[in-house]
Amino acid sequence: MRVFASLLLLLLINICNAHPSADIPDCVEATLISQVNNFCSADAQYATTAAKPTYWFKFVATKYDVNITVSGATLASPEITLSADCSGTQLPGTSTITDNVTSFYKGGLIVGATYYIAVSSSSGVPGSFKLCINNYNPVLQAGQDYATALLLCSTQTISQSKVSGAGNNNNESMGTCLDNPGQANEQNTVWYKWKAANSGNLVFTLTPNKKTDDLDFVLYDLGLTDDEANINAVNAVRCAAGSGVSCNSGPSYYKTGLDFHDFDLSEPGGCGAGQNGKVEYLTLQQGHYYALLVNNFVSQNSGFTLEFADQEGVRGDAVFAGPKAAIDQVSLNSCEPKQSFVFTSQATNYESLKWNFGADASITSANGIGPYTITYTTPGPKTVTLEASTANGCIDVDFKTFNVGQKPTPPQIIANKPSFCLQDNLVLSASQQPGDTYLWTGPNNFTSDSPEVNIPITSKQQAGVYKLYLTRGGCTSDPSSITIPEIYDAPQASFYTEPAAPAKLSIPAIVKFYNQSTDADSYLWDFGDGVTSSDFSPQHSYGVKGTYKVTLTAFKQSACSASITKGDYILLDGGGLLIPNTFTPNGDGINDEFIVSLTDLVNYNIRIFSRYGETLFQSQSTFNSWDGNFHGSPVPVGVYYYVIKAADLRGNPVDRSGYVTVIR
Repeated sequence: MRVFASLLLLLLINICNAHPSADIPDCVEATLISQVNNFCSADAQYATTAAKPTYWFKFVATKYDVNITVSGATLASPEITLSADCSGTQLPGTSTITDNVTSFYKGGLIVGATYYIAVSSSSGVPGSFKLCINNYNPVLQAGQDYATALLLCSTQTISQSKVSGAGNNNNESMGTCLDNPGQANEQNTVWYKWKAANSGNLVFTLTPNKKTDDLDFVLYDLGLTDDEANINAVNAVRCAAGSGVSCNSGPSYYKTGLDFHDFDLSEPGGCGAGQNGKVEYLTLQQGHYYALLVNNFVSQNSGFTLEFADQEGVRGDAVFAGPKAAIDQVSLNSCEPKQSFVFTSQATNYESLKWNFGADASITSANGIGPYTITYTTPGPKTVTLEASTANGCIDVDFKTFNVGQKPTPPQIIANKPSFCLQDNLVLSASQQPGDTYLWTGPNNFTSDSPEVNIPITSKQQAGVYKLYLTRGGCTSDPSSITIPEIYDAPQASFYTEPAAPAKLSIPAIVKFYNQSTDADSYLWDFGDGVTSSDFSPQHSYGVKGTYKVTLTAFKQSACSASITKGDYILLDGGGLLIPNTFTPNGDGINDEFIVSLTDLVNYNIRIFSRYGETLFQSQSTFNSWDGNFHGSPVPVGVYYYVIKAADLRGNPVDRSGYVTVIR
């Protein structure tokens, strides 16, 4: 028993009048659809936004008609417009909308021309959507009865814009799986027929534009003649009438057709278990005629797509009798100023030919086999089409899309500096343009396809010639090159001083600097007081009290450098030695450490003992002071003994000893 679905039809047919578009700037950044033969995006793949309420696409027409379908996900009431350029003028077309699915049809396209699709919402609310497009050659309108069936001449995908009514005879399918006791077998029908040019395998998929449409079909083998009398149940070789769109239980599907992966020959109406809308593929017999009846049991007048592939996208090898267009193309002097292209027809089974060589061609059109030698006055993408046709209206079109390119000017290479040392980074870059591709080559088998390369220098073998090839529009430039000179060892900065740092000195004080750097050829000393020197091992006199650090930078060929800093030098007024006899390490921030104030000493050593002779503190730095602790714990209040041994800047011994009292 066939399941009936309620008819929900909101039909809006609008022959669009030309008027300006408000979103011209976005048109320039339109998304390119490169495959326009029955292309569908993923569900909700695209989306408009509040900032860009119109989403733009563009495509190059390879055939004469286009059918565009937008299925709104969160985008409500989708609107589709088509333009021939970005000037804002829309092309008239036919638009229908049913349950948030909008279809747009336009015929008479110019093959090779670029067209722009604008998708928006009549409500103005942004949202996501799915887009499908089929650019195809128009076929005569399929009839509602076999007597007016449309003759198919190839297995190109067909976009059926609408299905309404069953013609003069709504029971031509009598005796097949479409039998519907008590009422007519056919509700809304279209008929197709063809002649098999080979004994190939036939598969096809019927996809309704609206997923709640229930499509059924019968396929007939009519034998060696296409006589209408052969339309009968005996010649029905495949049939599918099940419903997968409105069953409360059982199968759920909306596509139907012949498939390589199913083996039943017929599926009856209703929601039978195991039905999936797919029946086994058919091996055609060369020279036989075939007829396909498609019935939309619950039509919402939104049409369908007939694609000659199974539901996994696998095409059969069946060929329909009809013309076959084919182009042979030969390129001469590619990318050169005098480049040309030779086109020759390889078409078969035709009665007439029609060439279109595209924009800015030396010959715009022709009608013969060729060869035709064509040049173009402008660079860029071009499309050449060849239409092969017969007197009965069969048309087949082949096309070649290619680029007329010009060899780009060799790019200028910029290096981040003229020479390099080990451990440096070599950065090479060139100017960039959208669509350009790059190929770098260099020493040590270096290659890269980035416009800018960053190369860590780890070997002296990385010196040498680096080349860059730029490719634009399929044409590659002559190489640019840059020579990286000999790579040096990285300099190492090192020095020592007399007196050694850190040191406390009385002003004026003279410090001698001894350079121990390697792999360097020039030097810069910064003494920390605003004075610098480029001598190898200078000496410097400090005359102002303060704290100073000294930095030595060692250079190699002005290519690389290394620096080292030492300090501190504390310059004080006067000199001498001041040793306190008490301190109070109680944490109040006042006199908490035993600090020996001294200047101009070298080889300094201080030791502090308990009254039992145990060493509590020892240091060889005049910058270290005793905090009254031993192994991290405070020493008891009492008297302790210190011994200081040192030498002055002339090497004379400076020895001191005495007592210090700890008070808490």
